[in-house]
Amino acid sequence: MKIDLIITVERYDIASAFYPASLTTPVQNIIYGGLRLFEHPILDIYYNDKYVPDVLNIVREHLAIDWRTIYKSYITENMINDKINIIYISDKAVREFEKIIYKYDTVLITEANSVKLSLDRVLSTKNISTDVRNLTNLIFKYYSNSIEKVSSIPEIIEKNITKIREICEKINTKDYRVIIDSEVGSHVEIPKNCVLFKCRVPDFTRIREGCVIYNGAVIGCEIKNSIVDSFTHSEHYGYIGDSYLGRFVNIGAGTFFSNLKNTKGPVRYLGKHTRLSKLGPVLGDHVKTRIGSLIYSGKCIGSYSHIYGIVDRDVPPLVIYENDRKNVLDLDKLKLILDRWCRKYIGDEGVELELRILEQSYRFLLTLLEEPLSNVFFFCVE
Repeated sequence: MKIDLIITVERYDIASAFYPASLTTPVQNIIYGGLRLFEHPILDIYYNDKYVPDVLNIVREHLAIDWRTIYKSYITENMINDKINIIYISDKAVREFEKIIYKYDTVLITEANSVKLSLDRVLSTKNISTDVRNLTNLIFKYYSNSIEKVSSIPEIIEKNITKIREICEKINTKDYRVIIDSEVGSHVEIPKNCVLFKCRVPDFTRIREGCVIYNGAVIGCEIKNSIVDSFTHSEHYGYIGDSYLGRFVNIGAGTFFSNLKNTKGPVRYLGKHTRLSKLGPVLGDHVKTRIGSLIYSGKCIGSYSHIYGIVDRDVPPLVIYENDRKNVLDLDKLKLILDRWCRKYIGDEGVELELRILEQSYRFLLTLLEEPLSNVFFFCVE
């Protein structure tokens, strides 16, 4: 059976489990084991059946943009030479959904916890045909399959090394390393179970097992079992362990992440106990830290926030945080900072994309300043 189209659906309740990364990034684009979530079924199909299906990602409205043109991935750019058609549409774009879906004969809808089969919101509109609303009556064959199961950022970190090994076995990388178009300095050893894609690792950097470093990132500190998204920089002395860092994060010199409690007990994350004895901070997109900052284990730093000094609690988005004081960054200031950071690396088109996400997210993100982060369930921008 040949599958022509893979559909992934981003649910609001699931997106909340991936806070803070999911505030400004689709769940499908979150990195798990060296691949973005939507790429796992592509890899399975390609290496089992030797062909590449199209992909339709249904996401929140403000994230329905052409991500592939700006943020590359090693599977779509290097490992698979076939042309891949990756589409992002809003969950509210029901007419566009109907137009796209009828072009295909056989469709796979992933049932990952993160990208779970839940088309009710899309298909319940009165404007869409009865055939589309009732999947059992579609004119094409419809298949559903459980491919990946991951339910939160802590689970991604916990299973990161295992997933890297599984991916390397599928692509026959015997030494369990994937290094593509990356600049690795002198006196740097890349251990097993690491993925480096179009990144730079300066001289004398200590890379430990389980690191995933994506395009445009520069990592010069000690780093262990951590995922670093595109264009994030930590060029100087410091430590990152068991963490997830979004895109365009900048880590100041001498910044250290804690990943282990003094009691060696399970780390709490968003107010709840995990089963992990090691879990570092999780940073959303565009977070900046001052030199000499110290961030406690399991803490979340919301997108666009700036960190000064010691951080022993979760930090919401859009703030300058220092000694438990939170000063809100205004939209114009953030636009200026974002423009300075992005234009150098991704050009005018990329800047426009990032500004659009900021402008459409800003009002909603402000509402999180007054809400305990452990009580936040829906990350939906109307």
